[in-house]
Amino acid sequence: FPLATKTAFYYFSLAMTVLFVVAAMNIMRSRVGRAFAAIRDHDTAAEMMGINQVPYKLMAFAISAFFTGAAGALTAYQVRYINVDSFALLVSIEALAMIIVGGLGSIAGAILGTIFMSLLPEVTRWLFDTLGSGLTEVFSTRALEVRGLLYGIVIVAVLRVQPDGLMGLWRDTKR
Repeated sequence: FPLATKTAFYYFSLAMTVLFVVAAMNIMRSRVGRAFAAIRDHDTAAEMMGINQVPYKLMAFAISAFFTGAAGALTAYQVRYINVDSFALLVSIEALAMIIVGGLGSIAGAILGTIFMSLLPEVTRWLFDTLGSGLTEVFSTRALEVRGLLYGIVIVAVLRVQPDGLMGLWRDTKR
């Protein structure tokens, strides 16, 4: 499958994302997924129910390493150069923020959190452009600092106001 154009790579990445989301959803619906949820919620109670934690924790680590490795391979193919400097602390903070904002323990929450946190800097940039030129200069010269500050504020606000994230807000609204 040739990935010579950006459009082809985009559709390939989208197909891989859909494939991995479906795989994760199927895992979470299975016996293994129920064991993962039981260990996540209360590991002592899960052990009392007869769930041997060691193999399930190793399996969770292997599955997450596979997903992360596939994402890293796609990143390496797109960037064509991988270096330690490519992955600064802000990348880890972004990933953590996406999961917290979306809702811990939810696949749909992780997707919602990713969409929200990806759009947040663009909406902030648009607001800075709308409010005045002085703020635009701050965003253009100190973009990483502003982004890190913005992520911190959003994480604290979500944990304070809605600890279950966007999925918890969606569930509350639906009820």
